[in-house]
Amino acid sequence: QVKELFRAVMRDDPTMVEWLASKGLDVLGARNSANLSALQLANERGKEAVADCLQRMAAAAEGTQAHEPAAAEAAAVARAPTDERVKELFRAVMRDDAAEVERLAGE
Repeated sequence: QVKELFRAVMRDDPTMVEWLASKGLDVLGARNSANLSALQLANERGKEAVADCLQRMAAAAEGTQAHEPAAAEAAAVARAPTDERVKELFRAVMRDDAAEVERLAGE
């Protein structure tokens, strides 16, 4: 079911995410092989519908012991770098532009 969750993220399919959650899958705590949560992946890949769905789930779970870390993660992921920013950082590293790397990493 975890693989199905991450497939749903990549398809930007919140209905499937909700269905998997209803079947007992911990959609907020599950990690892929890159150790990313579904919410992190959704934000990184611009999957807005799924990201919104997962953030709502995290907010609803806030205050329950089982998902407190996931709710905190939702707030942290909101500040996560975008794909474009990661590409800019990679380009700066490849140009050996230390000042630009520092600027981008500090944002």
